[in-house]
Amino acid sequence: MIILKRPIVTEKTTAEYESENKVTFEVALKANKIAAAKALEEVYGVKVEASWVINRLGKKKANRLTRKIERKSSDKKIIKFKLKKGDKIDLFKA
Repeated sequence: MIILKRPIVTEKTTAEYESENKVTFEVALKANKIAAAKALEEVYGVKVEASWVINRLGKKKANRLTRKIERKSSDKKIIKFKLKKGDKIDLFKA
């Protein structure tokens, strides 16, 4: 199972990386904190001090005429990792 899907690189996450040494990744929905932290440590060779989970539920889209729900965007799980002091990941360089 692929645990780490992709890094999330935005202005906010880049600022957090530079000031607090935190990185943000989208992970698999069934992944937990411990498995995601181990995967990050193996792939990038860094140490994780702490992690925070953010579950984002997908939005429901309704038909404008009938008001019936036609589709729903996919759910996402995002985890923020605080790295040990001195560890860096090349993806987040400014």
